[in-house]
Amino acid sequence: MLWADPEASFSHITFDISVHSPTRRAFRDLATDITNGAVLHDVLMDFDWFSHTEFDTVRFNARDAPIDIKVTGKCTTNAEIDVDFVVLYETIQLETSNAPLNATIWAIDDSGNGGNTILLTNSDGPIDALIAMSSNSTEAIFRASVHTTNGDLNVQSGMTGRHLLLLEGSTSNAPGFLALPEQYEGTFDISSELGTTSLVFDPDKRDSHGRQRAVDMKVDETEHKAGKIYWGEEPPNMNQGSIKMSTTQEDVTITSFREFE
Repeated sequence: MLWADPEASFSHITFDISVHSPTRRAFRDLATDITNGAVLHDVLMDFDWFSHTEFDTVRFNARDAPIDIKVTGKCTTNAEIDVDFVVLYETIQLETSNAPLNATIWAIDDSGNGGNTILLTNSDGPIDALIAMSSNSTEAIFRASVHTTNGDLNVQSGMTGRHLLLLEGSTSNAPGFLALPEQYEGTFDISSELGTTSLVFDPDKRDSHGRQRAVDMKVDETEHKAGKIYWGEEPPNMNQGSIKMSTTQEDVTITSFREFE
């Protein structure tokens, strides 16, 4: 314990904690749980790209304090999450409450496992996410679950190649916005209890094969729209993505990432 007269000033006390793993290269779980809200959590994990150390699960937990992490996932409460990193793992999970969640995620599946899963959860705060997807697999499936309450939901997504995107998003008492990858083909279902729903696409836009963007509307109501988005005259019979987004009091909008830019 430190004592001083009232006029004394203190610098922030910092601790550097290093964890050295044994020679083995595969671990089931790496977790931290620091409950002191006065502590700033700065985590930097350096991996040897030529001799990987593998973790089935990586968890960083805090209470009432921000976390700044240069790796796969984090969880906090009552504090902002602001991340920008590359995901080379099957699953990434970010969670907070009562504060903004801002994430730029580069989801790269170079393992051939077939894609990544992205879980973003907030409550009483906005989510602003940019998700870029890439894979060397022709059958990669990227799954994203983005949910909050009482905060704007803004998701921009892009991808290289024609992979599948399965995305579910929701908020309440706030608008929802989704910018789809230009290559997206599949179903959509957007709804709002008291707001409006809309799809905004350039009718003159063509893809790399000269095909026009088509929207096959199955449900076309002010508060609910559902159907298929695809390129060309006929929707694909297989390999379709799926988009669902909902809110309560405000509007839901879907557009194209390129057109949004």
